[in-house]
Amino acid sequence: TGDYSFHESSHRLLLLNFQHVVETAKFVPEIKEIIVVDDGSTDGTTEIIKSIRGIKTIFHQKNLGKGDALASGLPLRTHNLVLLLDADLRTIQPHHIRNMIHAFIGSGADMLIAARERKSVFDWLTGERIVDARIIEPYLEVMKSSGFGVEQIINYAHRHRKVKIIYSHGIGHTFKYLQYSWGEATKLYLIENWHMIKFFIWAHTNTIAPNVS
Repeated sequence: TGDYSFHESSHRLLLLNFQHVVETAKFVPEIKEIIVVDDGSTDGTTEIIKSIRGIKTIFHQKNLGKGDALASGLPLRTHNLVLLLDADLRTIQPHHIRNMIHAFIGSGADMLIAARERKSVFDWLTGERIVDARIIEPYLEVMKSSGFGVEQIINYAHRHRKVKIIYSHGIGHTFKYLQYSWGEATKLYLIENWHMIKFFIWAHTNTIAPNVS
């Protein structure tokens, strides 16, 4: 019963986070369309997505990974400038998104990354960013096999371009240890780090992308 209660509450947390991210994005007038990819969810996310009006959706029958989700969603866009947001940003607010947009406009940058509150080597792995989708389109097939290494692919696509990094105070992810059991969370963190390492090596050796599925 304890395990069931833990997973039940964590699933509610995930659903609330996801809905919060979508509703926050809808509140920002500069955003002209919202594309949501349901990557084979089994926790009730699908029902919530279907209940939200004014968004574009794509549903995967099974979980394919973050890279595949992005590669599936990008072709649905009708605009080239794309804001990428993870679904578990529990404290993101409209002003965070507006700060990103305003920092990008007029900067002359080809990509903007909204990193965490303090400078670190992990800034380049942050998922929240603004990109011109045309720059990463040639790498969509590689992205499909990248899993949590997709940011490395996007960084590679911008290796000869101008990138601006800002620090967004107060954007918070929900830690996996609050979403899953300790064993499941540890496994997911190990997989995530392995994907990042694989594609870090790929980005610095320009070899054929490894299959991480």
